[in-house]
Amino acid sequence: MSVILIPIYLNQSLKAENDKPFISRIEGKTTATISIKESPIKVWQTLTNYKETGNKMPDIKEVKLLKNISNYKIIEHTYKAPYTFGQKVKAIIKVQEDPNIIISYKLVKSNRIKILEGFWIINPTRNGTLLTHSINLEPNLPRLLKPYFLNLFESNLEKSMNILKEIILETQ
Repeated sequence: MSVILIPIYLNQSLKAENDKPFISRIEGKTTATISIKESPIKVWQTLTNYKETGNKMPDIKEVKLLKNISNYKIIEHTYKAPYTFGQKVKAIIKVQEDPNIIISYKLVKSNRIKILEGFWIINPTRNGTLLTHSINLEPNLPRLLKPYFLNLFESNLEKSMNILKEIILETQ
């Protein structure tokens, strides 16, 4: 039996077909979708290599795997990026894996983040995989800075999706 998941926003998948990430924001959630000419299993292996893949992301400075029990993980990330306005931001995240299909995560604790939750969905396609990352992130920031934060965050998310695609394709 195979499961086929439809991206949250149907036109996300159509717009992601051009090899670049498609980013949208609806009701506080930012969604990035990218088409990767690689198997869903390869995409899964890269995504779940939390430490190595995380350390290659432009906004993540450190990754610690605090707990690793089967499909349940507790991970600590230290972020520093333009969208953190030069500040180091620590976040402890609870991760739940549904192998080869979905990774969901939720904030346990942070020094500067109010809300952090989201998921990765891996959809097999004829030509490889459609990878969707949906994230709801609300930092502890003055209201005045939030529009700047969102623009910087979206730019970083696009860069991260491109880097992730490169990592997946280079480790063949």
